Amino acid sequence: MTAHGVVESIDVFFFAQSSDTSAASSSWLFRKLERWSRGREQDGFAPADSLPESARRHQLSGSISSGLTPGDRELISSWKPDVLLIETASSLKGDCTGVARLGVWSFLFGEPEFRATCPPYWREALEASSVSSVSLLVHDRFFEKGRIVESFATPNLASLRFTCDQAAPLSAAGLALVRTLTKAAERQQSPKGGVEIVIGSGEPRLPSGMETAGFIAGKLQRSAVLRARARGKELRWVVGIRRNSGDSKLPDPGEGEPFAEIPNPRGHFYADPFIVESNSRHWLFLEDWIDCNGRACLVCMEVLPGGGFGEPAVILDKPYHLSYPHVFCHEGEFFMIPESADGGIVELYRATRFPFEWKPEAALMEDTRLVDTTPFHYEGSWYFFTSTVEQPEEAYLFTSNKIDGKWHYHPSNPISTDTRRLRGAGAIFRAGNALIRPAQDCSRGYGYQVAFNEILRLSPREYSERQVGRLGATWTPRLTGAHTFNADSEYQVVDGQKLCRRAAPDRADASMDK
Repeated sequence: MTAHGVVESIDVFFFAQSSDTSAASSSWLFRKLERWSRGREQDGFAPADSLPESARRHQLSGSISSGLTPGDRELISSWKPDVLLIETASSLKGDCTGVARLGVWSFLFGEPEFRATCPPYWREALEASSVSSVSLLVHDRFFEKGRIVESFATPNLASLRFTCDQAAPLSAAGLALVRTLTKAAERQQSPKGGVEIVIGSGEPRLPSGMETAGFIAGKLQRSAVLRARARGKELRWVVGIRRNSGDSKLPDPGEGEPFAEIPNPRGHFYADPFIVESNSRHWLFLEDWIDCNGRACLVCMEVLPGGGFGEPAVILDKPYHLSYPHVFCHEGEFFMIPESADGGIVELYRATRFPFEWKPEAALMEDTRLVDTTPFHYEGSWYFFTSTVEQPEEAYLFTSNKIDGKWHYHPSNPISTDTRRLRGAGAIFRAGNALIRPAQDCSRGYGYQVAFNEILRLSPREYSERQVGRLGATWTPRLTGAHTFNADSEYQVVDGQKLCRRAAPDRADASMDK
């Protein structure tokens, strides 16, 4: 560690001895499945063949159950490590006080009760869990007890290639380690951490042949059912609208009027609906995906009093994909922040002739890929909720003293690392006295559900939330997901993916194919 508090390397890689859980002790069927699942990919959990010159690796002289021997402690003490990072097949036991200046750290791959199962994330695949979790722990007194410093929940792919579910948690683990090392170096103290957990003990058990056969059979059956259901169909985005009941409860598609689908023009589909009221008229802003362009522009149409819709008009088109047209009013003027991650910018627009004409007002963030930026003005400050698009995805919060001002990094960042309540899914709204942040639940695929999160604390220094409800894929038949929710005083709008009959090609296209 340098005098300026920047971590140059991890001082020690520490590996404990464990019983042999090699491929030889697993069933032949599991070994075959694992090799097929990996294909040409390497095992991310295999011991590294090479380490940086500054890294040091040590093999325990004693057994795991006996913990550190006097010889182990003497050797580690002579190295005077800043951080001791341990990774063992089974839980190391015993006292760990005073071993390293900034503490003893370890990773927990999966839930604590899953640690006795090997390889990591097999149990999640076997039980069809929606997420794979990874946590960075700090151990104060005992190896078998640790406090969570950072935790990620990444989506499971529900695939027969179960090892693919290891990639996202391992990527998240690297990010958590670098970020925590940086903070520890800046503060010159061990990370505090939060909830303390007890790590399961016992030697890891590899899957039996019967378990493996059951897993394969279940996946093949599920795949056959999905293929049969999707035969002659394709997934298309659809938007629904209904009258707003006007009550203060969280939205429930099972209560009140049913949602009516808004027809997609041929060769198009609509998504990301935002509904905005102005002078007793209601305007629907949408992403308009055009098949022949391979990208979307933004359109607006009026919701007419009789239940129909005005003619859609393009309000913003760029050489790159646009979506999430978050339109909002501030001090009598209308502004919009669309998603333009493919353009590497977060841009603020102002309406010059609402709702059809818009001009760029300010570049809020440049040279970065951020998605679904959701602004909110609260107690004199502006808050911008946004999220990253690369894995591992995270939700971030920025503040500013004015709508087009410089963004300031919020000290609570990242505000979410859980794929079940991360990306923005609509404008922040009130339900009774509660402030609700809609977020996408992508645990079982993009746009799986909408999670409603109550904002408990919101200030330039503090942020916290808790999940209080969900909007599932139940508002119209054959839905596979619910993606966005918005409302004004008169209407509620939602969107999601739906299995639809595959459209026949246009006659002109068919003649050209011949």
